[in-house]
Amino acid sequence: MKRGYRLENLDTNVGKHFERNASRCLIRAVAFSLLIAIVVAIVTFIIFDSRMASIFVFGGVGFVSLNMFFLILVPSSKSQKQSHALIMAAAKAPDRIEDIRPGVIAVQTEEGQTHTLSTVERQAWQELVVPFLCKQHSKTLADQKNMVGHVLSRSEMSNLHDQRKAIKDDEARIQQDRLQLARKRADISALQERLINDEKELQNAREDIQLRSDALLQAEDLVISRLSEIEVAEAQMEQMQENLSAQQGSGESSALDLERLKRKEQEIDALRLSLQEDKHVVELQKTELNQLKGELIRESDMGAAPDLSPEDSLRIREQELESKLENLKAATSELETRSQYVQEVEDSLIDRLNSMSEREAFIEQGEVEAGVRTDD
Repeated sequence: MKRGYRLENLDTNVGKHFERNASRCLIRAVAFSLLIAIVVAIVTFIIFDSRMASIFVFGGVGFVSLNMFFLILVPSSKSQKQSHALIMAAAKAPDRIEDIRPGVIAVQTEEGQTHTLSTVERQAWQELVVPFLCKQHSKTLADQKNMVGHVLSRSEMSNLHDQRKAIKDDEARIQQDRLQLARKRADISALQERLINDEKELQNAREDIQLRSDALLQAEDLVISRLSEIEVAEAQMEQMQENLSAQQGSGESSALDLERLKRKEQEIDALRLSLQEDKHVVELQKTELNQLKGELIRESDMGAAPDLSPEDSLRIREQELESKLENLKAATSELETRSQYVQEVEDSLIDRLNSMSEREAFIEQGEVEAGVRTDD
């Protein structure tokens, strides 16, 4: 008897069980309502001594009590279908049984909740489902015994050896793939580290150039300020010389005016000396800045385009760095995809190994029972 036929038979029997239960509940509801209606009608006849009143009371009480007991005792079609479906689902998948103890049977619903079977459901379970599960279990054991008792032929043994060899080849290929992935991961890590260092060097170079440019601008501003001071001092000295010449012509010159003129000349000489020093500092800063920009251009390998400015060189280096970062992201994504593929192949290989191990165990047990092999 096949399992599908047994399930159909069980489904039919469970449905008939709930139908019989509904019929019994309906009979009880009618009996209780008739009993109550008769008792109330007799009491009415005794009190009022009227047959007509007793008949009306019998009809009214019977109608009300019948509906009341029908709602209380008779299960609805929806609840019967739910109970039927729940029991059949547990019979098809015994792993949904969560608790079995005297007087209590709990199964898991479709929503994942625990449902304790009612008295009627428990009766159907004990009378119908338990024998079905016992028969199903005995059938499974018999099939396993027949499978264990089977001795492989020469062609089956050859096929088994071929499968084992294919699995070993897959293991070797997976090992090679893992080594390649490890080398590629190391290359990507090294490339990532180089890119990070290049990015840091580029940022440091840009900051250094910016600092030196700011310092050069400040030095140039200082030179301009010195020139302005010298021009003002020279204009003042010329005015003092004109005043002193006019005073000498009129005989009104004094030693104090001469002293002031000498101090102004000394002040101008000091300003000119400071101006020379500031110009020298500016020239040094320009030289250092040009050297730094030249080193940056040489590091950028821009020999093929020597007419590029340092700013263009920096921009091109940034573009090259961004391109390398994009390539790094693509390589990392490819590595992750490849790693996932290798993991899936390895999982499949493990499943195949487990299946083959179980099959070999059954074969060995069958050979022992058949007398082909002795169990050491």
